[in-house]
Amino acid sequence: MVTARARLVDDRLERALQEAERFFMKEGKVYQAAVALARRLDADGIPYAIAGAMALGAHGYERMTNE
Repeated sequence: MVTARARLVDDRLERALQEAERFFMKEGKVYQAAVALARRLDADGIPYAIAGAMALGAHGYERMTNE
């Protein structure tokens, strides 16, 4: 018997994995927000740096954390 809590955990995991997949396909909300921010900073001539998993992704490394 699957409990309601187990279904909730499964649903949350599924949504997290789907969002991670969208991120790595450059379609996720976080990725799109980072691109929009970088474009705006570039347009305004503001220097910036990208760090962490976003930077790794820019260099072809896929990293997903649950921080």
